[in-house]
Formats: sequence, structure tokens, C-alpha cells
Amino acid sequence: MGKGNLGFYQRAEVTIIFAFNKKHKTPRNLYTIIVLEENKPELNQDGFLTDGLIEINNEYSLGISQEYKSLPEIENKYQKLIEEDKWSDDKDQLNIADLISVPKQFVRSDGSKLIPVNSVLKNNFYNGSYILEFFDQDKNIFDSVFNSPEEFKKTAEKIRDIIPIDLTFIKDRVGNIIFQFPVTLLTYKNSSKENWNGSNLKLIWHPEVKNKEEFSLIAKNEFDGNLMGFYNPKNTLKNKNSITTGNSKNLNEFIIYNQENNLIAAHIVNSYLGENFELLIEAESVIRTIKCEEKKVEIKLKSLSKRTSKKYSDYFSHIKKRKYENEKKRLAQNLSIIQYGKNGIDDRKKALEDIRKLIEKHGRKGAYLWDPYLNHKDLMQTLYHCLYRNVPLKAITAYNKSSKKIHNNRLGIKNANLKRWIRREKAYFKVASDNFALNLEFRVRNNNYGWNFHDRFLLFPYSDRLHKPAVWSLGTSVNGLGKNHHILQKLNNPQIILDEFNDLWDELTAAGDDTLVWCSKDD
Repeated sequence: MGKGNLGFYQRAEVTIIFAFNKKHKTPRNLYTIIVLEENKPELNQDGFLTDGLIEINNEYSLGISQEYKSLPEIENKYQKLIEEDKWSDDKDQLNIADLISVPKQFVRSDGSKLIPVNSVLKNNFYNGSYILEFFDQDKNIFDSVFNSPEEFKKTAEKIRDIIPIDLTFIKDRVGNIIFQFPVTLLTYKNSSKENWNGSNLKLIWHPEVKNKEEFSLIAKNEFDGNLMGFYNPKNTLKNKNSITTGNSKNLNEFIIYNQENNLIAAHIVNSYLGENFELLIEAESVIRTIKCEEKKVEIKLKSLSKRTSKKYSDYFSHIKKRKYENEKKRLAQNLSIIQYGKNGIDDRKKALEDIRKLIEKHGRKGAYLWDPYLNHKDLMQTLYHCLYRNVPLKAITAYNKSSKKIHNNRLGIKNANLKRWIRREKAYFKVASDNFALNLEFRVRNNNYGWNFHDRFLLFPYSDRLHKPAVWSLGTSVNGLGKNHHILQKLNNPQIILDEFNDLWDELTAAGDDTLVWCSKDD
């Protein structure tokens, strides 16, 4: 860490999350950031183990314990971890994975951006914290304990219900040990100068800070990828500081640090309330009532009060407009979001071309379609255009009360049932293509298997650029692409949708021939 003050403490909190094998009394290697207790198999009426442990699966259970230690005690644990790769509590030696020491990190509080590691730190709200982290690089606990994403999700929820630690979006920290050092040297208050060419920064120092002359500041303002302002004074900081960066209208960033050891005392990122702003104020005695399903609901309304200076176009507004227009063009060019069928225009040809472009770009590892109204014609206009030999192509449709009539009408058959519809679909697949180098499997959700779904998706199990899933919401069924207004949109949470598709696919596959419409490998 280097020399110098980071903060002032009388004690530090140690929290450890753990699970271990029920068959052994000795704790095993599920160890993250929080102390191990011995497990007992008996459960109480709330589903918890009688000694307070929470069952994860048939083999492992989770426990949470909190204890307070003095800094010398924590230092002893730290030294033992460094020198002997061991961690012990007051009772037993705990087995841990082979951990790698990561160089010290400064973690600022959440602001304009959410900092992922803050979800496992304690109250990192203000100046920020230094952390010393020991990283489990092998992550063997995932293979040995969390046999499915559902198990991990359940475990993360159980932890979050008890303590404010959320592992849901930061799986990479499972198995790690983190020492957190909150920086409490000062508090601050800042505001923009009246002419928006800098900031006023007021500092209040901790009374035990005796070396204030060692601290300095870096300030900058960024907009459109450019540094619009910068400030690094030669003089030492004062209690009240006038900072002239040349600009303070956008994202302002301040780093206060000790010049002797380069340790950070605060990292501040914020934007000031501009000249145009709105206030919501409650209107007196204004109530909207709604009566729905025999229940009466009252909504207390608010009125919008807007205070604003005279509107005018400055260089900020011109740049922001250009950024918006460029981003819109970029999204359209990458097919991340694009509209079809505006003003009654028939965009069928373009919509199909765009779907085929996506399959060509992202389909090296396969492509899936999820649409309750899919039939052979839709697949031949989309997945059949995949250029890569024998990659897995999967499709799920539905045959139920709401889709039966549409399916039958598309094939020109009346009073058909599921089996007859499947026979007709198979016949078309066999005669409409030679199916060369095709690895396509088409399954149907019916009243006996799977669950109802409505949304339509094009899914790629892996993106060939980033090796991550990629999913597009179609906005309409494949048979309606481009005919009426809809939006093709790339989703920001592809793994969730892909997991749901795979869950349904596994259930339909387990049903065997009862859900199989056609498989190219069978012919």
C-alpha cells in the first residue's frame, strides 16, 4: 500500500461467505469474501439448517457470519495470507483456494457510472476505498458447487436478503478475499462557478490529518471524447479552492491525492445542475381515481414546474445533436436498432436481407429462432441462408389455441390437429430443399410440453467478435417482417434470453418425438 494515511479506524469488519460438503465436518473450498461454521443436515420449518446454514443443493450449504476484529488482528491475518497462503479464525483453519495477490486498487463510489465491485464492498458511498484483493483464478467452486445458473442465482439472492452484498453481476469475485480500506481523510462540497468556467471546491479535513500541505488535486472536464478543461495547481490545497478549468458544464472529475506517496484521498465525478432544469412539486388535493376489477385506486398527482433561462443554440447543443444523429446512424448500420414499415411502406425485402446479414455476421457458432408462428417457409427465408456448414440451427414454434388457426391457414388445411400439421411441415422440408450441410432442428411447444411465449427473437449462442451471446428482438413474427411497422432491436441482456431459450429447448428435447417437427439429420 505504501506509506501515508488512508483513513482512521478502531476496528475493521470481516465478512466471509462459505459453503462446504455435508459429508465432511471439515470445511471445503467454497470461500469468497465472508467464516465457516459446521453444517448439520436437519432443516427447520423455514427451510434453513438448524444451525443457521442455507441449503444450496443436496451437497452444499451456505452460511454467513460477521465478526469484528481490531486492525492488528486483521494485519496478522493479512500477513499469514501473504506468507503462508492460509486463513484461520479463532477455532479452525479454513481451506482456501490458491489465491493470487492483485495490485492495490482504488474504487470510487457510484456516480455517472456504476462500479461493479461496489456491489460487494461495504458502504463505498463517499470518497472511495482502496482494496487489497486476493483472486481465485481457477474458480473450481463453480464446477463443484454451482451446477446451474439457477443455483448461483438462488445463492446470490439468499446472500442479498441477509447482507448488502450482490454477487449476481460480479461472479468473477466468487472465491476471492478482499480487504477494504475506506478513505475518510476529508469531506467535500463543490459547485460550478457562475460563469461555468470552473468549480468551487470546499474541503473539510479529518482533525487528525496533519500533513495537508502534501495533498494536491487534478481536475478535468470531458465532453465528446475531448478534454474541455484541465487543472493541476502548483499550490497546496486550501479549505476553499477556486478551480479554473475553462469549462464545468459537463462531466467534472476531481482526484485529490498525496504527492508524497501518490495515494488517492478522494475521487469525485459529477455534473452540475445546468441553466435549464425542472422541478416536480405536488399539487394540492389533486387526485386521479381508477376503478378496475372492483378495486378503487387513488393517485396523487404532481404538477411540473419548469424554470429555464432563455433558450438558445450554443456549441454544446450543436455537438449533442450531431452525437445523437451519428449514434442513430451507427445503430442502424450495425442493425442494432432499425425500424421497418413506417408510413405504410412495405419493407419486407429489406427486413429479410437484414436478418440474413445478421446470420452471416454472427452465425459462425449457430443461430436460433424463437417465434410462436414459425413454419418451414420462415426458416427457409432465414436460417437456411446461414453460410456455415453444419453449425447448429434451432427453431421453436408453438401450436396451441392462439396459433393453431394461423398455422393451419398458412398451410391451407382445415380442422387440422398437431400431428397432421407436423406431417405437412415435414413434407415441405423434404421437397423444398436438398438440405445439404444443414444441421437444423425444429421443435414445437404444445399443450403438453413447455410453456407459453409471445415475444420473437433471433439468437446467436456466441458472437464471432466478442465470443458472447447476441440476441435481437424481432418486434413481429418472421412471416410479418417488414410488412407493418415494427422495430428490430439488439438486446443488452442477451444471456438471460438465451438461457430461457435453452431451458425451453431442453424441456422440448426431453419430450422426444412429441415435440419434434423436423430434424435435417434424420433425413
